[in-house]
Amino acid sequence: FESIEELMLVKGMNEELFCQIKDDLTVFGNGQVNINTANRDILISIGMGSILAEKIISYRLGFDGLPMTLDDRAFEDVEDIKQELDLSETEMEIINSLITSGFITTKSDNFKFIACGKLSNNETISKIVCVVDRAGVIKYWRED
Repeated sequence: FESIEELMLVKGMNEELFCQIKDDLTVFGNGQVNINTANRDILISIGMGSILAEKIISYRLGFDGLPMTLDDRAFEDVEDIKQELDLSETEMEIINSLITSGFITTKSDNFKFIACGKLSNNETISKIVCVVDRAGVIKYWRED
């Protein structure tokens, strides 16, 4: 796929389902899930239970439990999960399996930006969606 909207061409896909999943999917990347940015539903969808997903998200939120504050944390390496979190034996097996399979990472190579704006003398809102890789190369650009 070259764009996420091409999923609408897949048999069985409908607009309702597409709207539910489109913000959690990308056509850019290497198939790995970044545990530092993935939401709860994505963590669960790759095989983590809801408790393990919550442990990862709670760790990322830091001590105040609030997103986007100065005490937010990130895992430097996938192996850090095992040292930083109090994991059950089953959770440890899940993490080891995800690490061994190369399915999780702690770094992203592609970044999505959404910008909205309007001119002061016009009520029309314009939206730009773009994806840029780590080297600064624009991989996708759409203006609505």
